Amino acid sequence: MKTVIIAEKPSQKKKIKEAYDSGNFPELGEVKFVNARGHLFELKEPEEYTDTWDRKNTDGSWKSNDQVLNALPIIPDDWNYRLKREARSKKGQSVSALFKDIQAAVKWCDQIIIATDPDSEGAAIAWKILWKIPEYQDKVIKQLEFNAQTIPDFQKAFRSLGEGKNYIPMAYQAMAREKSDWLVGMNISRLTTSVLQKQGYRDYFPVGRVQTPTVGLIVKRELEIQNFDGNENWRIILVDQPNDVKFNGKESETCFTPENGGKASAEKLLSILKQGESKVVDLKTEAKVLSAPKLYKFSKLMADASRRFKFSPGKVKKIYQKLYEDGWVSYPRTDEEKIAPSEFKYLLDNVNKFLEILEINDFHVANTIPDKRYVSEGKLDHSANIPSSQIPTVAQVNSWDMEQQKLYKMIVLHTMLMFAPKMSFDGTTVTVNNSNLLFTVKGQHIKDQGWTKWDNKTKKDKTLPDYQLGQILNLTPTMNQMNPPKRYTEIDMTDHVLDSNGLGRPSTQAMILEKVESTYLNKNSKNAELSPKPQAFVLMDFLNDTNLASPEMTAKWEEYLDKIGENKDNASQEVFVKQTEGMVNSLINDLSGKIGTFGGVKAAQDNESSKKTIKTVFGEFKYTYFEGKGKYGTYYQLKLFNISTNELEHEIGKKQMLYALNMNEDKLVKLLETGRLGKTKFETKEKKKYSVDELTLNPDFTVTKHAEWIK
Repeated sequence: MKTVIIAEKPSQKKKIKEAYDSGNFPELGEVKFVNARGHLFELKEPEEYTDTWDRKNTDGSWKSNDQVLNALPIIPDDWNYRLKREARSKKGQSVSALFKDIQAAVKWCDQIIIATDPDSEGAAIAWKILWKIPEYQDKVIKQLEFNAQTIPDFQKAFRSLGEGKNYIPMAYQAMAREKSDWLVGMNISRLTTSVLQKQGYRDYFPVGRVQTPTVGLIVKRELEIQNFDGNENWRIILVDQPNDVKFNGKESETCFTPENGGKASAEKLLSILKQGESKVVDLKTEAKVLSAPKLYKFSKLMADASRRFKFSPGKVKKIYQKLYEDGWVSYPRTDEEKIAPSEFKYLLDNVNKFLEILEINDFHVANTIPDKRYVSEGKLDHSANIPSSQIPTVAQVNSWDMEQQKLYKMIVLHTMLMFAPKMSFDGTTVTVNNSNLLFTVKGQHIKDQGWTKWDNKTKKDKTLPDYQLGQILNLTPTMNQMNPPKRYTEIDMTDHVLDSNGLGRPSTQAMILEKVESTYLNKNSKNAELSPKPQAFVLMDFLNDTNLASPEMTAKWEEYLDKIGENKDNASQEVFVKQTEGMVNSLINDLSGKIGTFGGVKAAQDNESSKKTIKTVFGEFKYTYFEGKGKYGTYYQLKLFNISTNELEHEIGKKQMLYALNMNEDKLVKLLETGRLGKTKFETKEKKKYSVDELTLNPDFTVTKHAEWIK
């Protein structure tokens, strides 16, 4: 027997090999280890299918908006994948070399063990490679099924290998999502941008199957805030003024908006309540308990870390991924809030080690039997986000950077709380009747703080007066003005907004927010509140009443994608892609001739004074300058427009000047006017600074860096 093991990336291969070498698996025979580096294959760009779909002419100039529109739809007859162009391994090995290594190993072996992450993306990484190697069909194919990247987890997986073919539907799921996103992005981004630019809007308007309805939620909330009329939004309550106790009625009966009469209706009810009496009709006190929170799923983990440490969702994802790859935590991209009985056991057996890391010495373990709130006896695709069975020492944790320490300790503490006592309290509810409307107030007396003692969520008593059943209370009817809805924050989006609207998955939500923030949203630096840029109003007004503006439709798409991955209800990649093609064709037909002022934002052509004229070494143009925030830093961009036609012809800066330090409009203008710019400092994605001695402008308006050197 000759076996090849295909890992997702070099670091994973190293750990799997360590698990194999320290175990005993003679049944695998002679073993070779190879690795990908994430996705080795990606869909071809439109221009790789036909020049008609290229956004540039053969001379390098940009095609007119009419040319772009006439080329739509962009729908390949046969989808083609090719090797990624830009990815390289840490050792400098090219993607082509990585594929050749895997290809040779597959030809050599009798058995293939896929050891990429056992999820849809991991399955797609592996199967897209294998489908490019015809010899795979003659091999036995198994799947290494693991929930954490620890030596014991990998060894356990080696002893009970899964069937590789069971993961093919997951690969189809990822590929269906990939093709659908490609179709929407390539077609509707070009459609929207070209139609709007023809009317004078000079921005680029990217559109995404999930990103666009996310922008729509932010715009919808902003419009709710703008349209909120405080004079017509009121809530009626009853107040025991001497004791400062407030009784609240049902929202449907005591809250008034323009839709149900507004201020006039509120004043009418207020008058009725002032003439009535408030009688205690129900009074009960019950002994209650409050369990510790459910275990983390990834969206809740991101929200909690953002709330506690002010980390962005993207930052949380990056920190967690590092902890996962090092073997300290379980698989990241999960919607699950439960764990397996075996995981409960190792966590319980090692409570003291975890408490030592947390520096807690007064913890009381009260729950030693698996609780169905946290533990599932059924099969789990992936467990909740918990610390793995590979437990670091205190010294090891202290050697990590502070961000990793904070996140790991947060996860450990949250997990340990399921073993802590429940919080217990006496809950009292008092209900009064006034004019046949019921108003209630609740109080509580804490008997045992339970788990809240260690989670910095200590509860306080809320003591009520000694009300008696049948008592007539002297309550004052009060009309309070309601506040407008609040803007969403990044925490809101990952905590509940995206999930409740079926937008994205744990693996994509952080990326979705980063993408839409860079183009369509402003983020308040103090509280991370999100508000729309003018471009967002334009986009959503233009796409109004289409499926792409609908979170509900996007949620249905996600449900169908899940069915593909689960191999249920005859759901298929082909059907999903065909449905997307149909939607794309309908949008092109419906929107190509759409004319108007969108989102209340006037087109740029109404203010031509915002454009400046520049004489470059290759001709005269009008231009606009823009600074934006990308994933890793600031980028700078000049757009050059034809003097006569006003058509966009060239863009310079966004890619060539990406992450230049201290760049500005004057420097870019100098580069265009003289064809060169002196020494310029840059910064890599990894925050390494480097300099170039000179930048020169090429006839096609690309930029060449000369004498590049790293500090």
